Parts: sequence; structure tokens; C-alpha cells
Amino acid sequence: MLRFCLGLFPEASKWATPVVIALALVSIVYGALLAVGQRDIKRLIAYASISHFGFIILGIFAMTSQGQSGATLYMVNHGISTAALLLVAGFLITRRGSRLIADYGGVQKVAP
Repeated sequence: MLRFCLGLFPEASKWATPVVIALALVSIVYGALLAVGQRDIKRLIAYASISHFGFIILGIFAMTSQGQSGATLYMVNHGISTAALLLVAGFLITRRGSRLIADYGGVQKVAP
């Protein structure tokens, strides 16, 4: 998005900015609401990622160098942290045999 959308189509990007910002705000709220109600740990991480990508889009379409730098840093940090979360979730799923969050009571005793 940084490379193609803003660089190749600057006027179209400026024209579409209000719509994209509105969609990013909807993405933030929608992802957060769906994440709160999840019982599956991997779906929780996925819906939280949808919410986080809304923040990245807000940074990109702020049309400032600080916004683009912040969005780039956020993308790198989100990639690393989400990969680590999915790795830990995979270990827990393998160890407990379930993806449901309710089944993880007492994990500290089983996997310190």
C-alpha cells in the first residue's frame, strides 16, 4: 500500500482518504468486538490482527511522513509479535489438545 497506492496514485489516494479512514475505523472496532467474544485462541489472535491493521491503515493514510514511518514500524512489530503469539498458541494447543480458551485453566501447572 505504501509503495503502490500512494506512490503511483497520489491524487486518487488523497481523494479516497476519507473513505479509507472510515473503513479503517470500522476495521478497528469490528476486529476488537469479534476478538472479545472469541472462545478459540487462534481466532482471537486473527481478529485482533484485523483490528491492528486498521491502525496501520490510519497511519498510512494520515499522509504524513511520521504516519508512514509509524505504520511501517507498527507492521514490523505486529509481524514479530503475532508470529510469537501464534507460536506460543501452537505449543499450548499441542500440549493441551484444545484450541478453546476455557480449556486453558491451570496452564501454569502443566506448562510453566
